[in-house]
Amino acid sequence: MSPSNPAAWSAEGICLVSLSRFDVAAEAFDKAVALQPGSAVLRCRKGRALEPGQNFAAAKSAYLRALELDPGTLLALGWPH
Repeated sequence: MSPSNPAAWSAEGICLVSLSRFDVAAEAFDKAVALQPGSAVLRCRKGRALEPGQNFAAAKSAYLRALELDPGTLLALGWPH
C-alpha cells in the first residue's frame, strides 16, 4: 500500500470497520483525510468509525466538517441514520 494514497487508507478503514476495529479504522481515515483534506466523504467515514466507540464529540466534528465541505454529502451517504 502506498502511504501517500488516500484511497488506500480509506479502503483500509472500511475493512477495519467491517472487522469492528473502529479505533484503528478512525486512524486510517485520519491518514486519508490528511492526504485529501477537502474530502467530505472521508470525513463522513471517519465519523461513522467513531460512533461505535461512543466518541460522539469527535464523530460530530467529522460530520460537521463534512457538511461544511459539501452540504449534500451527508444525505447522500444516508446520514442521519
